[in-house]
Parts: sequence; C-alpha cells; structure tokens
Amino acid sequence: MSVNLETRIPSFVTKNSRLNLDCFYNLENTTSFLITWYKDNNPFYSFYSRNHLSKSFDVPGIHLDLLSSTHNSVVLTPINSSASGLYTCEVIRESPFFDILTDQSFMTVMELDLNKTDANPMMTSALITLAGTFAIIIVLLGILLRHAYPQALKCH
Repeated sequence: MSVNLETRIPSFVTKNSRLNLDCFYNLENTTSFLITWYKDNNPFYSFYSRNHLSKSFDVPGIHLDLLSSTHNSVVLTPINSSASGLYTCEVIRESPFFDILTDQSFMTVMELDLNKTDANPMMTSALITLAGTFAIIIVLLGILLRHAYPQALKCH
C-alpha cells in the first residue's frame, strides 16, 4: 500500500451554504502527522495527530466551524463570496519519513438570486431556459402517459 492523499473540494458552491472540504489520506501506519488546510496559500486550520490538537487561523472569507471540523473534514459556514479561491490540504508525516503530501482545487462561490437586478444575465437566462425545458418535458410525459395508459387515468 502506498502513501496517498485525495481531497474533495467542490468547484462551485452557493453563497450562504454550508460546505465540507474533505481530505482523505493513507499514511501507511504513521501515527504522528500534521494536517493543514490553506485558502490562497494562507493556513486556516491545522490538526496535529500526536495530541489531537486542532487550531484555526483568521483568514478573510473563511468562517470555520471548528467544533464540526475533524482531521478528515473541515466545515465552513456560512459561505460568502470572498470564500472563492484556491484550497489546499497538506499532510506532513513525521519521523522517520517526513513526507509532505498536498492536493488542491479552486472553488468559486456563486450567488443564485434570480430576483436580483444585477444577476448575471447569461446565468439567469440559462436557468429560465432549463426550467422551461423541464416544464415542457413534464407536459409531454403527461400526454404520453394519457395515450399509453388511458385506463390508468380513469377515476373509478
């Protein structure tokens, strides 16, 4: 089994939502390690396995729920637009290996308010088109079902 690291960082999240950033690792029976999460290269959370100590750091745009965060998952809530950025999970194995593993991904916070006058017109148009398409599909399914199964639609 090899040493590895994998993160789950969504590409897009909506404003005011709750977000879990996951960091999964296999350290081949290493019991002493340090995990640090970064936003735009600024640390905002660390976990040290030796004493199970968690620490948070002030970073603009980050509202960390320290009580809900663990060595595998950090919880951010509520998400605001300044939370967009590059997120990195770093795991450092201690003696005798001293390996440093990292994985990162960019996340963008989206504001989906169709009633807002300054909403992105392309996004608004795409959402309205999508909603209209679903409405048409539902009507067509109703027509098809009515013709395919006329007995099932009769009230007794």
